[in-house]
Amino acid sequence: MKRCIRIQMWVFFWVFFGALVGLGPIQSAQAASGGQKKELKIALLPILDVLPFFVAEAEGFFAGGGFKITAVPVASGLARDELMQAGEIDGMLNEMTTTGSFNRNGVRIKILTSARKAHARFPMFRVLASPKSGFTTPADLTGVPIGVSKNTIIEYVTDRMLGAKGLSGKQIVVKSVPVIPERYQLLLQGQLK
Repeated sequence: MKRCIRIQMWVFFWVFFGALVGLGPIQSAQAASGGQKKELKIALLPILDVLPFFVAEAEGFFAGGGFKITAVPVASGLARDELMQAGEIDGMLNEMTTTGSFNRNGVRIKILTSARKAHARFPMFRVLASPKSGFTTPADLTGVPIGVSKNTIIEYVTDRMLGAKGLSGKQIVVKSVPVIPERYQLLLQGQLK
């Protein structure tokens, strides 16, 4: 199990790093600037998927490739998207729905690579219950507000996962809590069940 996780982390790293190194415009800009380091700001959510960024940074891979990559911590997809719209960041880790939303009137952002795929032993999404809730099955969530970031893949997957477990659309109630750390805090405090 540990070996599988270690391999998976390295795969994430190389996909992430490969996407950054493979950016043609960055390499062109670097060449035009006389080989000076090109600085990129990347918005990162507090999720496991960003671990390869920190591994690459700690191992010096960005600097070794001539890049100065700055992590811009964001607490929610909304904050990340606002930074991208304002031109404050150069890249972000996001889901396909965000790309579709950005590009609804024309191509504004491009997907460089896809790093994760769902796997039976390593699910990408989970519906969590507060330790104080006493809930043990999806049926326990009937009519109970579930904290999600509205209009994101999180809301979509929550609906699909609970629907697959027999809950109807009327039985699934979501509450908008877009900031990830706030969602966890409300869950752990029992304010979200």
